[in-house]
Amino acid sequence: MIRRPPRSTLFPYTTLFRSRKVKALVTGEQTRYKSKQQSIPTEASEQLSSLELLSESTMAATNDKERDMKRARTIRYDFTSDVEFVQSWLQQAESKAQDKSEKPENLQHHIQRILADWDSVVDRMSKVTRDGRILCDKTQNTAEQTLVKNTVMSLSEQLSHVKQVIEDRQEQISLALESWQAFLQAHSSLKAWLERTKTFLAATLTYPNLAYTRQKLAEYQSIQTDCTQTNKFISEMSKELEKIICACHPGDLPKMLSDIEQEKVEVEKQVQERTGLLAELAEEWEQCDKKIKEVNSWLEKARQTLESPHGKKKSLRDQLNVREKMLAEIAIQKAKVSMSIEKLEVHLKDTSTEDNQIIAKGKAVLHELRSLNGAVTVQTKTLESSVTQLEHYQQEIQRLKSHIAQAEQQLRIASSPAFSPRDHKKQLEEQHVCHDKIKHIQEKIAFVSERIKGIIQRGTPDPDPLYS
Repeated sequence: MIRRPPRSTLFPYTTLFRSRKVKALVTGEQTRYKSKQQSIPTEASEQLSSLELLSESTMAATNDKERDMKRARTIRYDFTSDVEFVQSWLQQAESKAQDKSEKPENLQHHIQRILADWDSVVDRMSKVTRDGRILCDKTQNTAEQTLVKNTVMSLSEQLSHVKQVIEDRQEQISLALESWQAFLQAHSSLKAWLERTKTFLAATLTYPNLAYTRQKLAEYQSIQTDCTQTNKFISEMSKELEKIICACHPGDLPKMLSDIEQEKVEVEKQVQERTGLLAELAEEWEQCDKKIKEVNSWLEKARQTLESPHGKKKSLRDQLNVREKMLAEIAIQKAKVSMSIEKLEVHLKDTSTEDNQIIAKGKAVLHELRSLNGAVTVQTKTLESSVTQLEHYQQEIQRLKSHIAQAEQQLRIASSPAFSPRDHKKQLEEQHVCHDKIKHIQEKIAFVSERIKGIIQRGTPDPDPLYS
């Protein structure tokens, strides 16, 4: 910095003293001659006048020098003070401008205060420049001239540098504020989506029918798609936060990002789980509905088979076989529906199934299968009794036919000429007995045949069986 040269106070006072001595000398001479009532000699008067003029001239020159010295001291003092002030202000301004430890609002306030003082600092810098120019013009010291010039140049460069720093920081802080608002906007949008999704997830689910279940599945799949799309909010917040951190202190923004990201992960997990369960439920529902329709179709065909005139024309054994097979198929159909309903109820364990249409349909089908099973079981037992009785009657007919064969054999023997050649009457009697026996057996066969015909026509056993 500029060093003040030592000031001398001896020269002005010496000049003043000598000026006073000159005046005293002139006054003394004039008084001395006046006391003697003599006039001052012309030569002496001229010399005294010349001396007095020289003294006044010297005094005036001394006063001018004194004023110049005072002005020089003032300029040097002002120059030094202004340089120190500008340097200090520039250092503080640059430090505050480059500070990143506060939020952008506070930094923007600091910048505004710096800019508010900027014009006054520029004025001080202009004064430094003017004073420096005066010092360089007035001083004869080359070293001092160089120092003053370098000081002014360095300070001007610092001023330009700080001006650029402030402009750059102003832009950075402005962008940081924009990023801050963009962050909050994305955070607000994501928060609103999370609240809507939580409300949706909190709603109690009921499954009255397959169409409603498919609608709910579509809604959850739509939300699952939204989950992917909301990733842009997290990405945007992360990007804006990076910009903010580069320019200033981010405040609570990192925690806000971390908290909402964790919240989003939890909500996404619930949506994915619920969507998966709904997809499985819809699939099981479709399978159950398909099987119930298949069983209903089978029931209709089974009833047609039982009521078919063509089926009733079949033999009782064939009808029995049909019903025995039908009983086995009923068991299969019951197992098919029961297992399908059980699988569906596993997915519906946390909900009420009272109003569930598919469960009601399944139970209705099971009831119809049980009813059909009971009816077919009764028919099967009836047919079993009929077939058993029919076989018994057929065996009886076979037995009677064997008796007829024996009687016919006896008749042939009795009709033979060698049977009783001497007793023709006895032969005739024997033939008559055989004929009667054959006729009686044939009547029995006819009677049993009528019973068999009745069993076949009715499809039920003889209410008054011939043989117990």
